[in-house]
Amino acid sequence: MKNNYTLLTALVLASCVTFAQNKAINTKNSQPQVQSALSSTPKSVDPDYAKNLNRISKALEDTVYFENFSSGTSISLPTGWSVVNNNSLNNFQWVWNNVYQDGQFSNPTDIIASPSVADGFMVLTADNFNTPIPGTGPVVMDTYFESPSITVVNPRASYWVAYHQAIRYCCSGANRLVIQASTDNFATFEEYDATNGIATNAAFDGINYINISTAVGDSGSFKIRFVSEGNTHYYWMIDDFAVIEGAENDLQLNSPYLEFNFDYVFVETVGVGQSEVEIAGLADTTVLVLVPESGDEIQNIKSGIMEIADIFVVNKADRQGADSFANNLESFLHTKAESAWKPPVVRSVATSGEGVEKLIAHIDEHVKLDDNERKHILLAEKAYHLIQNDRMANVDKSDLQREVADLLKNGNFNLYSFVKDWAKK
Repeated sequence: MKNNYTLLTALVLASCVTFAQNKAINTKNSQPQVQSALSSTPKSVDPDYAKNLNRISKALEDTVYFENFSSGTSISLPTGWSVVNNNSLNNFQWVWNNVYQDGQFSNPTDIIASPSVADGFMVLTADNFNTPIPGTGPVVMDTYFESPSITVVNPRASYWVAYHQAIRYCCSGANRLVIQASTDNFATFEEYDATNGIATNAAFDGINYINISTAVGDSGSFKIRFVSEGNTHYYWMIDDFAVIEGAENDLQLNSPYLEFNFDYVFVETVGVGQSEVEIAGLADTTVLVLVPESGDEIQNIKSGIMEIADIFVVNKADRQGADSFANNLESFLHTKAESAWKPPVVRSVATSGEGVEKLIAHIDEHVKLDDNERKHILLAEKAYHLIQNDRMANVDKSDLQREVADLLKNGNFNLYSFVKDWAKK
């Protein structure tokens, strides 16, 4: 049996559809709906919850910062944490609590199911604030809470945040429930969706993982914000917040004769670095998944990852700006197309399954071509790096530093002569 290897960068779409079906409560009504129970099983003994909790240690490395909000009180937050309310006309803002104060569209039992819930958590009780609904209409939230400076002694290229959240919001997909990450006290920052992709009026209670490497990679100090803007009902609760070192991906297939006994093997990656380029050399089909928030200008997307993709997916296609983004992407690909295969752009909505069948059809179509024009280039690039690493294996950087220091003291150091002489050793 021939195995078809598909590299799916940034998101495994089909799994997200299943995830949404299992964890989200969806409704077509844009008005707040009374929520049914998410689960009759306590999360502390729920096998799915335990499995998710274990993902931290399996997928990522050392925890560089952790806060379970146990030192908070009703009048103060844990050391270094702060809250800002941008609406000066009310006090509708994030607070610390160890109970959930419900409203007309939620229940006390909606409290977050984190392991340390009894010790307290951060919560924005939008539903409680808008009960009863004011005569002038519901008040929209515009508040955030912010971490202290998170210092890392040995900076890494990749960082993730992992935290437990209970989230349900209303009444528009345009509401901003996001995290922001910054290395300069938010003079500049990058923003990441924190809703798990759930629809308006849907609910999620579990661990959320967000890769913040594009904002803080290689930085030794940064801050995180949880921002809520525009929503009017339900809730958002945060607990057990951690910043974790991203895993150093070094996937290498040593034997060309491995047999997985599946028609399709999906390799999911979460970045746009060298690892993705190398895996693409082994994959029959490479799918790049983007979201409308990827940027207004296609040219700003890293050219390397754009070049290796065979199929492009614009997920969250029901969001504002998705059509414009997809059209710009199609125009960009049209100007770049040089091979017989023209990379298609598939619009999808993972929470509803829209676009999944079309994506599978394009994967099947591409696999049947059996003609990966880039594979020899990508594999040659991988071979080059392996040979390079092998030849550098006996080079001790500390020895290099000592010799350079000695030559600099003598005043007769020339970089190119030094390298040439070193290569002869």
